Parts: sequence; structure tokens; C-alpha cells
Amino acid sequence: MSLIKFRSIFGSQICRQFHHCTNAFINGESKWAYVELKFAKDTLKLPLVWLRDHCRSEACYNWQTNQRKSTAQNLFDHAKVVEKNGISFNENEQLLKIRWKDGHISEFKTEELLQWAVQLTDLLPLEYWTRHLRNIPTVSKTAFNFSKFSLLFAKYGFVTVGNVEDTAEATKELCLSIAPIHDTFFGDFWVFGTDGEESKEERDDTAYGNEAIGPHTDGTYLSQTPGIQVFHCLQPAESGGDTVLVDGFAVADIFRRNFPEYFKILAETPIEHHYLEGVDRDGTFKADSSKIQLHSRSIFEPVIKLYKDRILQVRFNPYDRAPMNLGTENDIKKVINFYEAYEAFSKLIHNPEFALNLSLKPGTVIFIDNFRVLHARTSFKGARKMCGCYLSRDGLLAKARTVLPSSFKHI
Repeated sequence: MSLIKFRSIFGSQICRQFHHCTNAFINGESKWAYVELKFAKDTLKLPLVWLRDHCRSEACYNWQTNQRKSTAQNLFDHAKVVEKNGISFNENEQLLKIRWKDGHISEFKTEELLQWAVQLTDLLPLEYWTRHLRNIPTVSKTAFNFSKFSLLFAKYGFVTVGNVEDTAEATKELCLSIAPIHDTFFGDFWVFGTDGEESKEERDDTAYGNEAIGPHTDGTYLSQTPGIQVFHCLQPAESGGDTVLVDGFAVADIFRRNFPEYFKILAETPIEHHYLEGVDRDGTFKADSSKIQLHSRSIFEPVIKLYKDRILQVRFNPYDRAPMNLGTENDIKKVINFYEAYEAFSKLIHNPEFALNLSLKPGTVIFIDNFRVLHARTSFKGARKMCGCYLSRDGLLAKARTVLPSSFKHI
């Protein structure tokens, strides 16, 4: 497929233009004053208020808890240097020293100033993939290695864990050893199927049927989107029921390069998603509903969430979209442009070239990054039994960053 040409996604550790600082001096006046660091090929300007706020002396920073001590009420009052010899710079030690008017002294290594201040090319060493992914990222429960699991999850956005006892209890135990459960109104852990027994407490969702479901991410109707999706197939269907994965970051990367205007629309337009249960056609709750009545909604997030140019999250679920509010402007062109962008993105997501088909078996648990990887399901026949849960992505990454290579610092 001609569209699928991934850009290089490996970033440098330190920008070359900030290799060695030769001098430092103050410019500007009053609250606009700043320190200018001279490098061989560039300069770095750091406001005095920023420098005082980043002082790591014991008076300003609690090294036991790794927290600032400042209440941020007198930032500018404290950010004034003495008139004579207010700053000094030792080129050999690459050390900046600042003498403040209140008598405090701050010292900074240029290396740490660069780490804090410069937005490096922090493109992560992710592995984008398509249906041609040869080696499925896998670890074994028998000799489980959290470092390996974390690295594979960070690189690929999903990992399978093999040799797991094919019970809900063993699955939940494995999940809890990896990250805290992200509880929702679906419950903390689910066992569901099509044989009726497990379906008594199930919610009104197509996941509990046997029809095909297209690629989507879960929880788009929640403000706190579940970060990790876990599935374990305890009883496979007679036929069908394959899990289909799509690398949302790979699709979004290609979408940005081939449809930049559409990409911009999906990155800037918040759309509402909802989950309704026990709701009548007129929008009111049914009085005779036997289930707990629910109406969950998320209205502030776009389809593609960015930090500067970096893709942080793909929130794509065409099934759970709420009615689209046109607003008071009633801008027909804006609405049509959005639908053009959404349709183009959906077509790319549904392109078979991106669809990685997996046939889940008892004993294999799959962990999916719900911020990155979309999942789908083929239709199936016969009884099928699954279990699973959502896990905290923050909880996993907090542990993972302590064992991941430094190149994954910003994941």
C-alpha cells in the first residue's frame, strides 16, 4: 500500500545546537528579565522567574518527597537578582550561579536546565505496525518479566501473556500484579458470554452479542478513558470471534501526512460520546427499566489528542457518538468538513492493510493500550466465554518508567 510509509520515530537525546555553553548574562528589565546562555550554535533564554521557580536547593525543594516547597504566591518578588555579580557562569563545570536579592543562592547545571527547558525531539522509539507484523509481542506467565512486558507494551501498544491458567481468578490475579484495575459502571472485572448464565448483569452493549464489531477504542463516553483493555478468551466460539487490532498511532501518522487539513480538524474538534441505558426515544428514562439507568457522556475531547505535534491518544468510536450539536453559529461548512475528515479517517482505520487478526485461545491474555490501539471483533457462531477488565494506564506507566530505557522517558 503506497500510503504506508512510516516516518522515522527515533529522537535524539540532546539537540546538537545546545552541546556546550560558553557564557551567560542577564538581559531585559523588571519581570521580563532573563538569563541568556550562549552555546556554540544557539542561545537559550531563561526568565528569572522561571529560574527561581526551578531552584533545587533544600530551601526550595523537598528532596525526600521530590516536591517544590513554594506556594507560588511570591514568584516575581523572589525573582530579583543583586545588581552586581548577580549571575556567574563556570564554563568548565557548566555551572550557573544566581545571587538573589533576598539573599538566596541558586545553582544550576546546564545539563539539567536543558532537560527542563528545551522541548527536545522527544519522538519515542515506538514500533508502528500493520497486518504484516511478524512477531506478536509476547511474554510468558511462567517466567514473567515486568521489564520485558513494559518495553513491549510501550513499543507496540499491546502484549499477550501466555501460559496463564484459563480461569477468571487467575486472569484477575495477573492483572492486579501488573497495574491497578480501572473500575467503571461495568464493574471491576467481567466474565461474559453468549450462553446466558454470565449475561444476567451485563449492560446494554454490543460487546455481549455475537455480531461483528468494527475497530474502536473503549470508553469514549468517559472523561477518564480507561487506559488498558484486557481480554482472556476462556471458551472460544465454534467459528469466528477473532480479535482484530489496529495501530491507531500508525493510522493517525499516515493520516496527518496525507490529509493534513482533515487531521487538523479531528485534532481540534471536540465531539460528544455517550452511553445510554434504560432511555426511551424521547430521551427520558424508562420508568419500568429493570436495569440501573445510566447516562454517561464526554464532550470535551477530540478524536486525535495531541501535545504539540506528538500524538497522545486516539479516541475513535463511531458507535457511541452522541447527536452532534451544531451550535448557535449553524456553520454548515464546518459540519461538512468535520464529516469529510471523520469519514476519511474511518476509511483508513478500516483499511484491511492495518488489520492484525488474532485468534485468542484459553491461556493467553491480551493487554491493549486503549489510548493507541483500536480493537475489533469478527462475528462468531456458538457459545463463547470471555473475561477481562480495564487497567490504569497511569498505574502501569508509573511502574514501567522505572525499568524502561531512558528513550521512553516521555511516554
